[in-house]
Amino acid sequence: MDEGRKYYLVLGAGENQIPLIKAAKSEGFSVIGVDRDINAAALKYCDIKVEESIRNYRKIDYKLNMGVTDGTIIGGYSGSFGPALLSWAYLAERFSLPAPSRTLMEILTDKYAVRQKLLNLEFSSFAQPKVLVFQNSVLKEDLEELGFPMIIKTREGYAKRNVYLIDKYSDIRHFLTRRHLNEINVNPASLIMESFVKGDEIIVIGLVHDFNYRLISITDKVASPQAPFIDLEHIYPSRYSEKAVEISNMHEKIVRQLQIPVGPLVSEWKIVDGKYYLIELSPQIPGEMLGNFMIPEVLHYDFYRNLVKVTTGQDSDPLPNRKNSNSGRVRYFQQKIDPDEWKSLAKKAAFAKVLNENAPETPTSNMDRFAVMGFKE
Repeated sequence: MDEGRKYYLVLGAGENQIPLIKAAKSEGFSVIGVDRDINAAALKYCDIKVEESIRNYRKIDYKLNMGVTDGTIIGGYSGSFGPALLSWAYLAERFSLPAPSRTLMEILTDKYAVRQKLLNLEFSSFAQPKVLVFQNSVLKEDLEELGFPMIIKTREGYAKRNVYLIDKYSDIRHFLTRRHLNEINVNPASLIMESFVKGDEIIVIGLVHDFNYRLISITDKVASPQAPFIDLEHIYPSRYSEKAVEISNMHEKIVRQLQIPVGPLVSEWKIVDGKYYLIELSPQIPGEMLGNFMIPEVLHYDFYRNLVKVTTGQDSDPLPNRKNSNSGRVRYFQQKIDPDEWKSLAKKAAFAKVLNENAPETPTSNMDRFAVMGFKE
């Protein structure tokens, strides 16, 4: 290996990590891929392969310091969620790479901690649902203040896992029984309770460089009417596209309040009477085919190339003129559909992909959906 070679470190090497790895290579970096499965789909694109669970950050650190490369690691990221992002933050600190600190990443991956940090955010249209954290017991008066229906979900989680809608007080009592919590494999200490907000839904995606926020996209979201509110469709342009400046300024305030130095930022909102209610915020690479279809193919912006840039200490490219954007949508199917209908829709689609041949009748997360299609006009 060349002494001057520059490496980009990617935690996780499944199929979804291929766009990030290819983007890093197109920017001239060699790539170190880490995955516990040495046959993971994206490892064939990596220059160096490290066989290790992405949760075992100390073992990864040890292997990287055992002469795996005589070049320099100058950046990287994790395409996975939760614990993988914490591993990435640890390794970034060890190698002095552009990234949120481990302490900050612990906050950003904890929904309740984020809410607490943003309680006094000074932005007139920013709002949050009322929230309670479960601590041994919950007073009935506090629950009544949240109101019914309410949401119960875990502080850490993704893809709509462990999201429940509670309609009345007696349902809460049943939900919190030890037997029920054991059935759904949830630790009561990990739960938060929130007021249910009914309103228009949007997903906002941006990139952060040197504590400055760049808005990339706003898309309307259509979700299933029942918990866990599976994502069914993402539509561009959003009906709130004309609010882009306000939404960007609000995210700039959030970035400064949380002191996020760099990385991707994905947020989910519900809009009621001009107020933006924060539902979730995460420093993750966007899923839902937004980063690898909607943004590049509809908005004509290379998200992954610019993610590589900000995570190697460079500023992201300015956005192209919105007037040159197409219209587009990503549509998900919860259950298997008639083959003839599938063929008919697929002919009109930019892409069509089956995700889960054995999709359950009642999905428990976004991971349970049957298929996805992307459309561009």
